[in-house]
Amino acid sequence: RLFIGRLFLHSADISNPLHSSFDVARDWAVRVTTEFSRQASKEKELHLQVTSYMDGLDSEYNIAKVQISFFEFMVQPLFDAVGKLFPNLSHLNDWGEANCDGYRDVIALCEKERGGG
Repeated sequence: RLFIGRLFLHSADISNPLHSSFDVARDWAVRVTTEFSRQASKEKELHLQVTSYMDGLDSEYNIAKVQISFFEFMVQPLFDAVGKLFPNLSHLNDWGEANCDGYRDVIALCEKERGGG
């Protein structure tokens, strides 16, 4: 039971990319990356080693890239396992994939605006 409790707590902690609404997932991503950016700025101010994935999250393009990577390398593998243990939750990764498609659209738009795509 303790393992299942910890699994659900960790799953809830990293589940923002799985929201059924891209707008809500994107809003949470902005909130989290704003917090990360503040931490990176404080680390620089204190002359500490900057946590690399928390630095440079100052544009929609960078946020979108990070969110896709976060989903693919952290969220999706965990929720693949969660979906096998709890089949009623197996649809969550579909929402994550749809949100990644939304982020890919953001990336394409940014690249088009930059003249790179």
